[in-house]
Amino acid sequence: MLRLCLAGACLFLAALPDLGAQSAESCKLCHPAIYDEWKESMHAKAWVDPIYQRFLDTRAKQGLEVESCKPCHIPQPILRTGVGQMPKVREEDLDEGVTCVTCHQGEEAAYHGPFVAKADTEALQLVHGSVEDKRFLTHEICASCHGIKEVPAHDQLTTYLETPLRGEGVSCQQCHMPYVERPAGRQDLYPTLEDRPSGMHSWPGSSVLDQLKQAFEYETGKDNGAFVLGVKNNAGHAVPPTYGRVLVFEVTFLSGETTLSTESVELSMESGKRLEPLAWNYYELPLPEGADRVRVRTLHRRMPFLDAELVGEHAAGLE
Repeated sequence: MLRLCLAGACLFLAALPDLGAQSAESCKLCHPAIYDEWKESMHAKAWVDPIYQRFLDTRAKQGLEVESCKPCHIPQPILRTGVGQMPKVREEDLDEGVTCVTCHQGEEAAYHGPFVAKADTEALQLVHGSVEDKRFLTHEICASCHGIKEVPAHDQLTTYLETPLRGEGVSCQQCHMPYVERPAGRQDLYPTLEDRPSGMHSWPGSSVLDQLKQAFEYETGKDNGAFVLGVKNNAGHAVPPTYGRVLVFEVTFLSGETTLSTESVELSMESGKRLEPLAWNYYELPLPEGADRVRVRTLHRRMPFLDAELVGEHAAGLE
């Protein structure tokens, strides 16, 4: 039985689940806001996502291996198996996918994060140890699932590290875990917890259309009688970032309201054609005679068996 140390806190702590428990439910008690963000994220759905499960089933029916997918969709704590190394497969709480302990639980149930907990109450110390780990502010903490060169589907870091972003102090977290000011836990239980920058645990990526819409800029022009489409990739890594994803730029040439022709640029990791990070990428297409304007539709398909989603449209005149 835990000793009384904060009003109401010990009653709460007395019912706390086993600190070694894998379930995020044990973290929800003190970190409800972060839990709620995680619960709606693709990390939480990494294993149960119906699109992912259909992908596994499709590969299995084609006689393709699926075991290399599992370590990053139901991983053990990476601080125990090795940051930057492929995780080991977890055998329990599979429906939680990439869960809290995957990134935060170190040895002896001590929990790591970008800051050490400043609350010095006995109640907090009895819950779990707090270890300051600056890797949580850099790409390093992402490397176990997003920096495995041997498994290209799990390697977004290689193209990121080829950009100047790392040297400029721009990390994965600034796009995928935008900061908000808040306490790390419940101040009603631990009043000495301070507000501080805390990453949103929602991790928007290429499956989130609003995130994709921010990634691209367009320019159009002509060169030696051909049409040139320029697309700038503002993401810090190549796009599409993984297998299965297909990005299509559908270019329609018009004369007045009459459609003359439609051409497409299709990009995917499988084809070896992707948008390089932080760079303009140019594509030359045949220009039909009489075209006076062009409409570019950006489409994204998460998997070959899914319909494409409209990311956005860009229209321009042709002089």
